[in-house]
Amino acid sequence: MRKGTQSIQRSVLLLKAVAERRDIGWRLGDLAQYCCLEKTTAHRMLKCLVAERLLRQRSEDRRYIPGPLLFELATSLPAYMGFRDAVHADLESIARRLNSIAFLHLRAGNEAVCIDRAGNASVNPLTVIGTRRPLTLSTAGVAILLAMSRRERRDIMATIVVNANTDSLKRRVAVYRKIFRESEQLGYGISLGDVVPGLGALAVPLLNAAGQPFGAVSVMGPLAQYAEGRLEKLTTVLHRDAQRISQQRAKLISEMSPQLQAV
Repeated sequence: MRKGTQSIQRSVLLLKAVAERRDIGWRLGDLAQYCCLEKTTAHRMLKCLVAERLLRQRSEDRRYIPGPLLFELATSLPAYMGFRDAVHADLESIARRLNSIAFLHLRAGNEAVCIDRAGNASVNPLTVIGTRRPLTLSTAGVAILLAMSRRERRDIMATIVVNANTDSLKRRVAVYRKIFRESEQLGYGISLGDVVPGLGALAVPLLNAAGQPFGAVSVMGPLAQYAEGRLEKLTTVLHRDAQRISQQRAKLISEMSPQLQAV
C-alpha cells in the first residue's frame, strides 16, 4: 500500500471514530488506541484535520470532536438531507405507536450509520445520531444483511474485519454472532436484552426500487414491550411502515442509492 493511500485511509478512520462520539469526544491516547495507531502518528494526523476544520479540539478538555467542514461538505448531498428530513415525521409516528425510540439508518458500504432518531423510552440505548457500526455489529446492520442474497451476504460478511482489541469489544462480537443466528431464523433484526440488559430492539430493512437494502428502520425500548406474543404484530407494523417509506420517498432514494454502496 502506498504511503499516501495509507494516510488517507487512516484519516478517514479517525474521522469516522470521532463522528461516532460527537458529543463526548476523544482523548488523544484513547482515539489512537481505538484506531490502532501510534500516538505520535495520530497526533500528527489530527493536527492536520483540525487545521482543515474537519475536526475541532474542545478547549475545556482537549477532546477531539467533529469540525464544521464536515457539515459544509454534507450540504453537497441534498438527497441525503432531504430523505432524512422527509422521514422524520414517519419516525415520530413509529415511535409513538410502538411506544419506543425509532431510528433511521443508512447503509454505508460495510457499515450502518444512524442518521436520525425520534421518541423516548425509559431505557437509554447506545445508539445516537452518528453512530456507525459494521453491519455485523448492530441490529439494523443485521436486518440489512438479511435482505441481501445469500451469496452477497456471505461475501460482505467475509470482508468485515472487526479489530476486537478490547475485552468489551470481544464480548460484543460474541453477542452479535448470537443475535445474527437468532435474527436469521426469524428474518429480521432482533435483540432481546443481549446488548443492553432490559433493552429490546427490532429492525427491518429499507429497500430501493430494485429490492436492494439501502438502510433500515429500527425500534428500541424496554424489554417487556417485546414479549414473544407481541413480536409478530410489532414486526408486521414495522415492515409496513418501512415499505411505505420506500414507496413515498422513491425519488429521493433513487438519487441516493447509487452512492450508498461506496459511502
